[in-house]
Amino acid sequence: MSQSAVSAIVLDTLPYRDADLIVKLLASSGKITAIAYYARKSRARFPSGLDRLTMVDAIMSPGRGMHVINSAVTRDVFWGVKQDFDKGCAATLFAEMLLLSHFEPDEPESIFALAATTLAALDQCSGPETWPRTLHAIMRLLHLLGFLPPEARCMKCPSPRTDLAHGLDPRTGEIRCRDHRTEDPSIPLSLERLTLLDAALSSPSATEFFANAPTGSGPAALPLLQSLAPLLENLVSAPLKTLAFLGR
Repeated sequence: MSQSAVSAIVLDTLPYRDADLIVKLLASSGKITAIAYYARKSRARFPSGLDRLTMVDAIMSPGRGMHVINSAVTRDVFWGVKQDFDKGCAATLFAEMLLLSHFEPDEPESIFALAATTLAALDQCSGPETWPRTLHAIMRLLHLLGFLPPEARCMKCPSPRTDLAHGLDPRTGEIRCRDHRTEDPSIPLSLERLTLLDAALSSPSATEFFANAPTGSGPAALPLLQSLAPLLENLVSAPLKTLAFLGR
């Protein structure tokens, strides 16, 4: 039986039978659902136990219906994410978006790079940077998937308007200023949130995002993400459990 080596991020795990695990992975080739037989008991083949939100080097082979993970060794644990509540929630939300999003054949490599960079950054960042980094990562993900434009601007204005509050259509992702709003329900964007969203969409890297974001806007990142829940859930066609938990 042919085997292949895969470096991947463990997005989620599900106990199966007495000792097995169903494992959902993100690799540079795309998302993989695999089964690891005896992963909850065998420390010889799975010394780290295939923990969620870790980077692993796995040896896999084709199976019936899904791949089989024959062995796996942890490459990176992201201890900061595991030990900090906010970082853990942020990484879980990002992983949930990755799990529920559909990737086209030419997209997984760039998305895998974004995911690896995001987890490493969350692992090392200071507490106040956690949610701004997560906002930037999720907006970059949605832009890579073609869901959102590269800038938070009214789709109808011939030139950018930053002096008016805007609204965002949760079904299409279109942004309209007050002068071009429709009668359909929209997510209101105050000038502060519009500026923060624009910085997240238009900045290719987190470094540029922090340079472009308004000073002192960090605390607004999580409330902005929570307000965008209808858009995010429409795009992935499922409720986001992490956002629901954070909203309690």
